[in-house]
Amino acid sequence: MKSVKKSWTILLLFAMLCTFVIACENTTDNNESTREVRSADESTAPNQESEESDTSKETPLVEGSADHPVTITVAFPWGEEIFNNRFQEIDEKLPNINIEMVACECKSASLQELFASGVNPDIIFPNYVFMK
Repeated sequence: MKSVKKSWTILLLFAMLCTFVIACENTTDNNESTREVRSADESTAPNQESEESDTSKETPLVEGSADHPVTITVAFPWGEEIFNNRFQEIDEKLPNINIEMVACECKSASLQELFASGVNPDIIFPNYVFMK
């Protein structure tokens, strides 16, 4: 009886070892084929890369500059006066960033309606109601 258990144990360990070796071998093959594809792409088109980098150097797109201001939409539940008090300083110090308020209750149902209407605010201030 012991020899049967011992045989099954050895067979199981051998199967686990084979599975481990096969799994490791497949990842190595995939990496090598990926390297070959990358090296083939790099060797066939070096001029194309330099042309793309030349065009990007000519017309740099810098977000947040005076030419390209960034707009941040904020779902804010506590009214426009509090919003202006909170974000007025940022507007003054960073003229290339526009902060716009989206009036919202900021609860689950109102947020779902807001997203369904196509308005996706960048920042959402949740409206927590704390119970005493």
